[in-house]
Amino acid sequence: MEKQIPPTWVKKLVSTLTGGKVVASCALVLALSFAGCGDNMPTSPLESPSDNIGVSSLPDLIGKFGADTQWTVSQTIRKSGGTMQLDGQRLLCTFEAGALPVNSALITAQMKLNGPQGAATRLDIDFQPSMNFKKDVLLKLDGTYLAGTSSKYVLWFFDPAQRTWVRQDERTISSTGLTTFQLKHYSAYALTR
Repeated sequence: MEKQIPPTWVKKLVSTLTGGKVVASCALVLALSFAGCGDNMPTSPLESPSDNIGVSSLPDLIGKFGADTQWTVSQTIRKSGGTMQLDGQRLLCTFEAGALPVNSALITAQMKLNGPQGAATRLDIDFQPSMNFKKDVLLKLDGTYLAGTSSKYVLWFFDPAQRTWVRQDERTISSTGLTTFQLKHYSAYALTR
C-alpha cells in the first residue's frame, strides 16, 4: 500500500500547532482527557488512556490519513458572531452577535473521542481560552455523532475546584436535525450518549 503524503499546508499547520503556546494548552487538555461513557463519570481527569497521545489532526483529514480519535480546531471569532466547525457540519459551535466578552478571540478546541468515529460513546472537548459569555454559545451535534442505544445526549463539565465531572444538561437526540446545548462559559466539557 502506498504511503499518502499530506499536502504542504497540512505540514505547516501541524508545525504551527506543535510549537509555542499551543503545546501548553494541549498539555492541559491531555491531562484532562480520559475514557468512559454514560452516567458513570470518573472523579478525576487524570484517568487517561495511554494510547492515541500524539500530534493532533484536522477532522476533515481523518478519512485521508487514518481514524484519529483526537484533533484540534482553532478559529478567530469576533464579537459580531460566527460558527466554528468542530467536526464539519456534524459538530458545531455557534456564537450569536455579542456573545463574546471581548472584540475577538482565537478559540481553540481540543477534542478526543473514546473510540473510533462511528463507535465512540464519549467526546471530550477542552475550549481555550476559558471565558464566561455575555450570551449563550450553542454547541450542536448530529444525532448519529456518538454511538449507543440511549435516546439522549448528556453534557458534563469539569469542575476544577471539586476535581469532578458535573452533569450540566441532558437533551433528547433530534432525529431530524442537530441536538443543541447552551454553553454559558468555556472550559472542559464531555458529551456522552
